[in-house]
Amino acid sequence: MAKKKKAVKTQRQMTRRQLSRWQRQKRLQRLFIGVFIFIVVAICALVLTGWYTNEYRPLQEEVIRVNDTRFTMDYFVKALKFYGTSANDVTQRVQENELLRQEAMHPSIGITISDDEVTEYINSLESPLDNEYRDFISANLLRERLFDEYIDPQVPTAAEQRHVMAMFLESESQAVDVRSRLEAGEDFTTLAGELSCEGLTKANSGDLDWHTRDIFDMLTESMKTDIPIEYAFNAEAGSLSEPLYDADLEKNIGYWLIKVLREENSKGKIYAQAILLGSEEEALEVRARWESGEEDFDELADEVSQYDWIREGRGDLGWLERGTVSDAFDAYAFDPETELDVISQPIMDTGGERPTKGGYWLVRVVDVDDNRTISDDDRSILKYQVWQDWVQSLLNDPDNIVESYLDDEKIDWAIAHATGS
Repeated sequence: MAKKKKAVKTQRQMTRRQLSRWQRQKRLQRLFIGVFIFIVVAICALVLTGWYTNEYRPLQEEVIRVNDTRFTMDYFVKALKFYGTSANDVTQRVQENELLRQEAMHPSIGITISDDEVTEYINSLESPLDNEYRDFISANLLRERLFDEYIDPQVPTAAEQRHVMAMFLESESQAVDVRSRLEAGEDFTTLAGELSCEGLTKANSGDLDWHTRDIFDMLTESMKTDIPIEYAFNAEAGSLSEPLYDADLEKNIGYWLIKVLREENSKGKIYAQAILLGSEEEALEVRARWESGEEDFDELADEVSQYDWIREGRGDLGWLERGTVSDAFDAYAFDPETELDVISQPIMDTGGERPTKGGYWLVRVVDVDDNRTISDDDRSILKYQVWQDWVQSLLNDPDNIVESYLDDEKIDWAIAHATGS
């Protein structure tokens, strides 16, 4: 049987119109693809340009320099995250860390922190810590080692110390009276706790305990006077000072002399003159001078009153409402029973709203020891002071280049990136 021949399909030929339409569609397709690719590339370029301009480039900018070491904004942002304190504190911390690292490498000190020590510390933490903070951990470990191995040996374990008691009294006559009572055997701490007008000595009942001169010098900064300590370190054991005048120390006690001239009850106002003095003794003396008739109130106010605004007004306070001066002042001046145009007896004011200056110290040197063991608390304070002085000397050393290029705008940018805001 003869085989059938397969039918051969003839290719369909495009007409010119169809070919032209097809070519036009291909051109449009290529155009659309080209436009799409251009848009994508443009968007990517814009994104990358914005990222580079707003993120990458600022992070690479140098913001802190310590000698030949330079720190970028990226480092500063990480420091803000790690330390979590103000930008100014972090800036100084970065500068100090690098100065300490450079100084510690000096042969005279020779203290460093290895990578293994940093890794061991990180592994010891309960919460994981990113490796990007290794530099800050290393700096902290170096501080601890410098404190223990470099600073500690500089502070003696024993030194001359004195056991000092002190109290601050409002007037010379009171100080003379109290001194007589002490010589008669009354207890210093009891009297100081009751009578002292200075905060620290009152809170401690006058007993300032055993300390070195350096520690006492720090105490004088908080007390704002060096008079009692100067006496204590120039006197023998067992000494009790005569009254020592201190013209500048403030105390939360004063005495008013008040003269109410007029009152307007309907408005709750009074017109008054007043003088504020530092002790009852002084107030009585000034009142006696006024009563003698030889001196006017305004002249006395200008001469003796505490506070410039009282002296400048020559004691004339003008019209006053309650709460303008102090509670003690108001209790007398706004009392309906107060007589007009009569100067008051001394009115004690212990509210602290109007502190006065001046008083007298009594100081007792209980004992002296030329080589007494320094307490742990005192020694820690002394070590910290040596540390602070050393770090500050590095920052102030003209041979060290310590610079910050951070301004408010850069700091705001860094904080925003550190906090994710």
